[in-house]
Amino acid sequence: FVNIDSTTIDGMKRAKRLEFPSKGTKLAQVVFTGFMPHATHLLFNNINKASLFALFRHPVDRAISLFYYLKDANWEPTYHPEWASMSLLDFLRQGDNVEHDWMVRNLVGVYDRKLNQTDLELAKDILRTKVWVGLISEMEESLMRFGGIYGWSERKEWPRCIRNFAHHGSNKHMHPEVNSRSEEWHILREANYWDLQLYAYAVQLFEMQKQFFQEIESDDDFMKKSDDIDEQELKAKTENDSEFSTKEIRDEDATNS
Repeated sequence: FVNIDSTTIDGMKRAKRLEFPSKGTKLAQVVFTGFMPHATHLLFNNINKASLFALFRHPVDRAISLFYYLKDANWEPTYHPEWASMSLLDFLRQGDNVEHDWMVRNLVGVYDRKLNQTDLELAKDILRTKVWVGLISEMEESLMRFGGIYGWSERKEWPRCIRNFAHHGSNKHMHPEVNSRSEEWHILREANYWDLQLYAYAVQLFEMQKQFFQEIESDDDFMKKSDDIDEQELKAKTENDSEFSTKEIRDEDATNS
């Protein structure tokens, strides 16, 4: 097995010192990380490459869930015991605690300045040309697609694995619902202006990519051909609908109440 922690930057730096790019990639089939720019140069290289798949979640839902999870998850290195007695609103009113556009920042590697439209377009381009997109809201469908791409669906236990992961995941954490018209939702929506636009685009890409996954069912040689998928073709199909107004995003938010 491979003993590295790819969920932290320090863990990936250790992996590089252990020569993971040249040795570990021959053993590890899947690497999970939330820090893609760091992973690309710490865990992989021009010889030992990787393909990227990702599960996306509505940014406001994600931020709310993360707060409640880290109030209780004392086994996590990012556990915050001081949050245990705080309400979500008190937490958000402190300001410094609020994540700002986590998805876009981690895709384009920008952490020390305000984001702009150029950053968003780069993040969209990365999704369009580099990422097999999955959605937390479509978990079973997403896992089925990933299984087809990477050959996991050939294993007889795969359907059971999907059901267990989608409905009984070990890190599932129940928390109170937050109304989309509440102050909490408003604060998080404003803090994740660029992420909301990227998420709307990811949802559209999820639908656009459906045709490629359908080919898997009828083509046993799909894995060999998948590297040659015309990225410009997918780009052209999504380019016309790549702009999402603030009003459209807010209308979408309202449906979550």
